Amino acid sequence: MFRNKTLLFVTALVFIATLFFHHGDTAKVYPVEKLADMVIPISDNDKQRIDSIPESYQQPQIELSTDESNKGLIIECDLEDSLEDDGHVDIQQQYLNSLFNSTSQDRLLEYALFAVPPKEQSRFDLLLEYNREFANEPLVLMEILSLCSSAKCTKNFIDAAIDSDKENGAMWLYAVSFFATSGNDEEVLKAILELGRTSFFNERRGERIKLYAQAVEGLTATDFYSNVINGIGVDAARAIGYSPIFDWCKAGINDLAKMNACVELGHNLEKRSSTIFSQLAGIALQKIIYKAQGDNKQYRFLENENEYLRDSMESEQVFKASLLMFYDEELLRNWLNNLDVMGDLESSKILVEEAILISKSKGSAACIQ
Repeated sequence: MFRNKTLLFVTALVFIATLFFHHGDTAKVYPVEKLADMVIPISDNDKQRIDSIPESYQQPQIELSTDESNKGLIIECDLEDSLEDDGHVDIQQQYLNSLFNSTSQDRLLEYALFAVPPKEQSRFDLLLEYNREFANEPLVLMEILSLCSSAKCTKNFIDAAIDSDKENGAMWLYAVSFFATSGNDEEVLKAILELGRTSFFNERRGERIKLYAQAVEGLTATDFYSNVINGIGVDAARAIGYSPIFDWCKAGINDLAKMNACVELGHNLEKRSSTIFSQLAGIALQKIIYKAQGDNKQYRFLENENEYLRDSMESEQVFKASLLMFYDEELLRNWLNNLDVMGDLESSKILVEEAILISKSKGSAACIQ
């Protein structure tokens, strides 16, 4: 049971890539007026604009050693059933739901991000309420943008939210999705262009997981390891709004400007995004265009890139290292800290390297907490 959960969550949902066409948040939609007033814009960053993707900001091509060469180098641990006890999840959820009347900003943030929304409210509503009280937190605004629809958000709000983290390409990605949903071609093209000019791309996956673990760390029923596992699960359940982007690109296969924009967006996602999920989405976007153009050479190249990413994350050594890190707190914390800085792929490479060293040093004792 735990083997399946680890593969599902720790390897960044590689096995469910069909969710590229996930239709996003299904919560009840509530009209929101004057949203721009709820965000305090900050001054634009005057950094030099970038017209192409700098090599330094591309995800590196990682060469994980073959399973055969590392066979037996990483000890395989069996995790205790208590780490996946559903009762622990219930206890954590009850605690998070109780934070609604806290006077602490940190607790209110945890409530907005992780509590089950009360009846007649949605996650969007909780985040918006938090933002009214504590404006301009990039993580919160990123979450709000990810839940935006044409009925919930306005262009002014989108612009103001992006200003909180304007050099982060992930913010512009949500703008692309929003404008694609409403069929605003001009703004979609503009957002794709601006995404390509940003200086970094951080989807804040590690930050969300760490924040969840931190939120429930005071509960005696669970420990750091199970808190992180549950945090990975919560993050994995977030709606990924790629469906409007895929639909927009498919509808534009006879429009040269749209085709070029979709290839550019896909290339940025493939080379710069921090999660395997978004990298695979980027490859899939490019494949749509090259297939429509009949460019079999480029299509096959992308097929190989897709296979490479999947194989890298599905390898036996990544699986064993992922198990081992739930017996070694330093290893687990290093992996979490690396996620947003280096991305899923590089983090997995480092995880494997560190797991090999720990296994050589401790042997079977590495599987004892």
